[in-house]
Amino acid sequence: SLLRLKASDIEVQAGCIGGGFGGKQSQANWAVAWSSLLAWKTNKPVLMMMERDQDFRITGKRHPFKASWEVGFDHLGKILAIDLSVAFDCGWCTDVSYAVLHHSLFHIDGAYFIPHLNAIYYPCKTNKPSNTAFRGFGVPQAFSIIESIVTQIARALGKDPAVVRWQNYYGIKKNNTTPCNMLVENNILRAAHRQILEKSGYNGLRRQIKAFNRKHISVKRGLALVPGKFGISFNESFFNQAGALVNIYRDGSLLIHVPGTEMGQGLYDKSRTVVSRELGVSIERIRVCDTSTAVIPNTTSTAASTGSDFAGSALKDACDKLKKRLNPIALEMMGLDKGWLEWKNNAIACKEAGKSISFNQLALHAYMVLESLSEKGFYKREGIGFELETMEGRPYWYYVMGCAVTMVELNLLTGEFRIPDVWILHDCGVPIDQGIDLGQIHGAFIQGMGWCTMEKLITDEKGQLLTNSLDNYKIPGIWELPENFHIDLFQGNPEPRNVQNSRAIGEPPLIYALSVWLALCDARGKMLSIPATSEELIKPLYDEK
Repeated sequence: SLLRLKASDIEVQAGCIGGGFGGKQSQANWAVAWSSLLAWKTNKPVLMMMERDQDFRITGKRHPFKASWEVGFDHLGKILAIDLSVAFDCGWCTDVSYAVLHHSLFHIDGAYFIPHLNAIYYPCKTNKPSNTAFRGFGVPQAFSIIESIVTQIARALGKDPAVVRWQNYYGIKKNNTTPCNMLVENNILRAAHRQILEKSGYNGLRRQIKAFNRKHISVKRGLALVPGKFGISFNESFFNQAGALVNIYRDGSLLIHVPGTEMGQGLYDKSRTVVSRELGVSIERIRVCDTSTAVIPNTTSTAASTGSDFAGSALKDACDKLKKRLNPIALEMMGLDKGWLEWKNNAIACKEAGKSISFNQLALHAYMVLESLSEKGFYKREGIGFELETMEGRPYWYYVMGCAVTMVELNLLTGEFRIPDVWILHDCGVPIDQGIDLGQIHGAFIQGMGWCTMEKLITDEKGQLLTNSLDNYKIPGIWELPENFHIDLFQGNPEPRNVQNSRAIGEPPLIYALSVWLALCDARGKMLSIPATSEELIKPLYDEK
């Protein structure tokens, strides 16, 4: 638009970049516009780079929020009704704020069935830089609200919060429809809850912590369990599409083009794994090209934890088309008229006939008989979209679920704390790459822990950011890591609607970090704001005095 050029006149190439986490979704646009204009006018390449403190000051952050609510519940702790209002700080312009608010609103129920819910979100214009997408996209804020409500219900009744959570989980055959009228399918909430109690020895830990806290005055321990339920898809239907290209070369090597950006989340590796499984070739044969709009046009933002879903599904479509076209050639090479072929171990085999050919032989022969060895794939998720006015539609393709337990030890005099143990049970379906998924769970938890406990943004009355460097904006370091990280993947719950029965991984595990915040609240004996910084943790103590 700035250069008044057609989209086909501009080619965007994206190689591997550093972690995005949402901040690069839209807020790099001005830098792209400026550098593009300069390059266009000077006919020379242009590089723009900001100093770290400039980047801190200019770019938006996760939306701060404030909630007020009333809740009705019975003697068991079952929620009957909630009336709540949430104010979101959007900054000076909307950017993606309305999408963040909608995504948050669709998750305000958390993992719980709420028969009657009235939720009003207020987007607030302030004098701060425009806040934007950040890992979770409004869902962590929503979960912190509902988990705070459930925790305070438990305190009012003198019950363990884990018991109250169990009472309110979505059911399987009933009480299984969200406030936005979406059915909660493949529901493992209670199964995951039961398993995490057993894995962590939750009930025994609770008894040990009570005994510890009776003996110690200035050091207290806390324990918290937090479930996760995260919807996957863009709420806007037209975003839910992707293309891909698979090229087989006559020597049996492959080159693939994907519709997303690799930013450390493992998109390229997962894409290679999908193609490796579909065509039965070793992963070393496959190379991924940098993303280019000249090859894959009309790409969707690599966001909403959909990158591997979309790329993998489009690649699978391309592989299916290739196999359909090459199967008759393979049968002819084996001297067969028909038969079921298995693509595996760099070969194509017909077991019933006891015959096989190598993948290399097929690639070369297909080339020699003038058969195309290139195929484009396309994927779309139809039926996604939601109208708030009519409360009709389906906002998500599926949900990702799991559960976490965290134990903390808090020094009441200094506000310092340590995390002796964390247990996480997360449902990845059938993982495309288990190592990548485990790494994403680790990273999301630590990133969420920083948001919950130390990353406090301070601005002056003019909206200028004062915490604009790592000197005054603290992020988790090696010393803040949990001492024992117990992570398991939930077994036996494949996602049939997604590529190779897998589930998305990027954003959902961040919710589990709320267990650190709630464990600190448990140790302190009070509900605390987010982030529960060291100052926040000791402030109630001095207020009491």
